[in-house]
Amino acid sequence: MGKIFRLLLGCSLIPGLLVAAPSPAPAAVAVQSPGTFEPVDGNAVRVLDTRSGIGGRLGAVAAGQAVTFDVSRAHPSGPVSAAVLEVTVAGNAPSGSLSVYPGGTTWDRRATMSLTGGGTIQQQLTVRLGADGGVTIRNNATRALHLMVEVFGFYLAGPPTLPGTFAARTSRILDTRAASPLGPGGKITLALPGRGGIPAGGASAVVLNIAVLSAHATGLLSISDGDGSEATTHIRFLGNRSTPQTMQTERVVRLGSDGSLTFTQSSSSGVHLVLDLAGYFLPGPGAVEGGPKADFPEGGYVAISPRPQRFGARTSPDAQLVLRGRTPLTLLVTAPQPRAYNFVVSSDRPGQPAALALYDPQYPWSGSATVSSSLALQPTELSVHACTENTVRLRNLYDAPETWLHVYLTGYYWHRPVDGP
Repeated sequence: MGKIFRLLLGCSLIPGLLVAAPSPAPAAVAVQSPGTFEPVDGNAVRVLDTRSGIGGRLGAVAAGQAVTFDVSRAHPSGPVSAAVLEVTVAGNAPSGSLSVYPGGTTWDRRATMSLTGGGTIQQQLTVRLGADGGVTIRNNATRALHLMVEVFGFYLAGPPTLPGTFAARTSRILDTRAASPLGPGGKITLALPGRGGIPAGGASAVVLNIAVLSAHATGLLSISDGDGSEATTHIRFLGNRSTPQTMQTERVVRLGSDGSLTFTQSSSSGVHLVLDLAGYFLPGPGAVEGGPKADFPEGGYVAISPRPQRFGARTSPDAQLVLRGRTPLTLLVTAPQPRAYNFVVSSDRPGQPAALALYDPQYPWSGSATVSSSLALQPTELSVHACTENTVRLRNLYDAPETWLHVYLTGYYWHRPVDGP
């Protein structure tokens, strides 16, 4: 992926990815309501690195083997039910998949993250924690690989009751392999209230692990609200006529007023679609695009229509960003002052992988990449700690003279203003 500059003392270099020594544990924060989100204090905290022994494992994870590590240690106090992690397979990732699941539980043979496209592969995942606060990752690929995991934040334990709070669930809500594939240009609409543990009263957004299987041709999977009037996200997938491909990723998806989603695929061949629910956010009067109301809790999630982020005159009318060399861009985020943002970052030049850092500029950059796009150019979802100035910084880590991309804000975690004189 090109030559990458050497970091300062305390950091190390691997092909395709900058990594750093673990960040300090976050400072203590006030206890919030069950199901609310607490970002780590600043930029992501590394909880596993099999190259250096962080997390208690030193050495690559062999094919068919698993590693279990403690995630909750990065949370200063109080019980947590789930964590938002970024899992990285560095270097030339083998074909195959990873399974990520709660520590202390049995592997259910389901995959969580595909390794399609080679190169360095990163993906954000929302993972329910084991009783001891641990997470297990199983290597389903054909050869050993090194793993890095960073944590962006936690959902507080307990039954969620307030609008925008999160309930962790693990359930399969669709698998077309039991019937016919989704044909060329085909679509399917799912009513989600009452399905897979989602309350009959619905949800404001869901966290979905989405797998496109048996793809013989390259295409897009578009997800929109139930009537198809508003696209909420697009997922690229690669196809191969002789060797069908798999693409798997996670998205936080906003639901329409009827609680349904429509999935449409654009390729010239049929594909199978598998959807696993990782959790949902409770609806309420505060979960609207205009901003939460008084009853909305600190750390509750506000799902919005995807909103392109722009950077002055260097942004085209369709909000395409251009990173020139390694000059960082500072983006002014179009959202109320939150605790954290949820972005989808998409590289837009076929054949040009990207390595980027997206982070809170008010905290030291850890030296690691947070977005690594392989030749598959799969958009990356990313949660970022919110800066008090409502800005995030984009840093180009790739040796291309320019990198083209889009950055969309898809939601944010509310920060309640402090009343005072």
